[in-house]
Amino acid sequence: MIISHQKRFVFIHIYKVAGTSVRSALAPYADVTFRKYTAHRMLYVLGLAPAPGDHHKAIDIRAKLGGKTFDSYYSFAFVRNPWDWQVSLYHYICSHPLHPQHRTIKKLENFNDYISWRIDNGVELQKSFVTDLDGRVILDFVGHYENLSSDFSKACQALGIESTLPHKNISKHQDYKQYYNDRTAQKIADHYKEDIELFGYSFEP
Repeated sequence: MIISHQKRFVFIHIYKVAGTSVRSALAPYADVTFRKYTAHRMLYVLGLAPAPGDHHKAIDIRAKLGGKTFDSYYSFAFVRNPWDWQVSLYHYICSHPLHPQHRTIKKLENFNDYISWRIDNGVELQKSFVTDLDGRVILDFVGHYENLSSDFSKACQALGIESTLPHKNISKHQDYKQYYNDRTAQKIADHYKEDIELFGYSFEP
């Protein structure tokens, strides 16, 4: 999450959707952001505290800023194909031993087991980061990870700034379609239905 009072914008960071790269690119304009290595965050990665302020939702930021201020700022976020999103998240957790879910996920036999575990332990929709309680998008722009460069350029143009995205925090993996069988692909389709419909995604791009 970034709030810039000088450029009057709010960036909502949905995890594993290039948010680290976007935050890095926009850091010169940031007045409010999270600090990566706080004591609270160290407790979080050890599983001893709730998540810190990395990934605030738009509805919470609007409440903190006030509706008038929030609505007068340019607000935006990026979303990602849910099938691809879960593959990226899986690899990220597996490769980061300090992640609070690392040990649990590493004990699972494979990606198929991970999908079952993820759904059984609660589905968090990307939609929840960008909508109000009635399910209406309250951001000015929701870009797509699949069009990241061009959509980021659109946001920069709206802000009147010039910036280039660095490549940060990238989870390396094969094409997401190779990780799914019919059963697990359908599980994503069922449980992430609202994201899929709202953002126009399908298993086959």
